[in-house]
Amino acid sequence: MNSEPMQMDERPLIFFFPTRFHIFDQLATEAFRNVDFQIYSIYPPRYFRSGRFARLKQHNRTLWLGLILRGLMRTAAKLGVNASIARRFRSLYISGCALEFRIRTRRYKPSLIVASAGYLGRLVNVLRLQGHKIVVNHGSLYEPCERKLMLNQFGFRATDDSANWAHLGLIARMELEFATANAIFLCSPTARSTFPQSIQPRIHVVPLGSPDILAKHRPIDLQHKGQGVTFLHISNLSLRKNVSNVLDAFAQVRSADDKLVIGGPAPHDPNLRRRMVTPEPGVTWLGRLNMEEVLNSMYNADIFVHPSFADGWGMVITEALAAGLPVISSPLTGAASYYAEQSPEGAESVVLVDPTSSSDIARGMSEMRTKLLTCLAFTPIVPKSWDDSAMALQSQLALLHDDTSAVN
Repeated sequence: MNSEPMQMDERPLIFFFPTRFHIFDQLATEAFRNVDFQIYSIYPPRYFRSGRFARLKQHNRTLWLGLILRGLMRTAAKLGVNASIARRFRSLYISGCALEFRIRTRRYKPSLIVASAGYLGRLVNVLRLQGHKIVVNHGSLYEPCERKLMLNQFGFRATDDSANWAHLGLIARMELEFATANAIFLCSPTARSTFPQSIQPRIHVVPLGSPDILAKHRPIDLQHKGQGVTFLHISNLSLRKNVSNVLDAFAQVRSADDKLVIGGPAPHDPNLRRRMVTPEPGVTWLGRLNMEEVLNSMYNADIFVHPSFADGWGMVITEALAAGLPVISSPLTGAASYYAEQSPEGAESVVLVDPTSSSDIARGMSEMRTKLLTCLAFTPIVPKSWDDSAMALQSQLALLHDDTSAVN
């Protein structure tokens, strides 16, 4: 691996990532060990005190105003305040992060700034005028497209999900950033395809990595034939994760020995919560899982089912693939669509289904179950590591540093 420092010359590298955890996974690798950079985040020094992120402590500059405002925002959410007041707290938090970042970097010489989408807003114009190059890291579907999908095609209400698409103020901030930034980083081709053509020339895809999991998936042999299979779904059980359709699909395909294991916290949706508390035949709900429990669940499963209505990447998909599981997912889940393209022809390690149709999800589950029970081989996919992801990120940053072209 190349351990030489990135040649940034006189242009410092700055990350403005209040909440994007995956940037820490990339920066904690060897690829960035000798790169000079600074991080501005809402995480205090103690967050980086141990583990693989420990060496990032020297790079981190805590946004204390943002951290306090985020605490108020989360407290308001726990207290169940009025939705308009809750949105106001969120706007204050985002604006507070941008304000503190601006104050603390106002005397910086021209830098390459990588910012999480939605946090810069109008500040992006100020920074560009001062000679900074701006990269907006988003990693998700184009918000107006996702909003249309959720509200129209999938029948959601604006209050059904706490994702970005329900927050019009945040969408407006992102739109301004996308129109002005030198470049936009996304993590999957699926997300890229949802952006307007006018923006696409400035989009760069940097796929995310996966944990270093040694595949321990049990081999399928003749003794397993006829014993049924274990389907697994793990998510935060929000409506966009499409758990109700997974339950309906399982009911259509279940044999006497099949199981569906679900991991995740208690759902906010009352109908789904009722289905979790009173398990249906063959269904087991494990509740919230820590990482060790997630891995154990994957090692004891046969097929991972995650047909989300929309996921920019879907980290649990790469975790399942790294654990050796075939995956049934949605074309709107970035990791699934990315690795479906990478899968060898006929391998069927990733099967994409229509998330709006429980029948199509059932078709995918039935086909993969038959494939396993008849001992037909499939080729496991080895996801990209965080080292691979970090090298891709570093390569794109180096290209942008040398690119002097302006935004049209």
